[in-house]
Amino acid sequence: MKTGAQSGFTVIELLVVISIMAIMSGIVLADYPQFNRLTSLERGAQLMALTMRESETRAMSARGSAGVFTNRFGMHVDISSTGNPRQYILFADTGGAANFYDLGEELFIHTLSPQVRINKICRLLRDANPVTGECLYERLSITFERPAPVISVYGAIGGNPPDDLGTGDFEIELITVDGSLLRCVAVWSTGAISIESNPC
Repeated sequence: MKTGAQSGFTVIELLVVISIMAIMSGIVLADYPQFNRLTSLERGAQLMALTMRESETRAMSARGSAGVFTNRFGMHVDISSTGNPRQYILFADTGGAANFYDLGEELFIHTLSPQVRINKICRLLRDANPVTGECLYERLSITFERPAPVISVYGAIGGNPPDDLGTGDFEIELITVDGSLLRCVAVWSTGAISIESNPC
């Protein structure tokens, strides 16, 4: 009686395939923490830009707050020692300091991932050659007023009252807690909002 040829994998072939899979898994898993930080940073920058756009949209629409339709809407950032560098606030400017966030005006408080924080707030000086940034501000409120998208920017340094910063371009730098990655959410005087990967 003849026996047929046997088919299958040898032990050596199985070991080679398992070794290749182990090497590839090691490469992917070794970069996972960096990938996770990058994803958290990108998500935080996108959500901050969307919050800014939402404040502009609320100001342009017929949407009101507390039954009042003359409010300014804006976004507030506070990285001072009394603030939280992992939060930013969408607010309706209903009273108190005009064009600046006051306690109780918040509509939403957004919290960034534990891996991301707001590092600095910069006012871009376009008249300088090259363009430079003035990164002194610890608190910043950017508001939009209807019916035209009038942009008001007020900033404060330390415990000082907010100053009218006029029109201009501003960047809010988000950074991972280990400092390895950053993104800047830029708000232009024209109302455009962009996300950039270069330092502010």
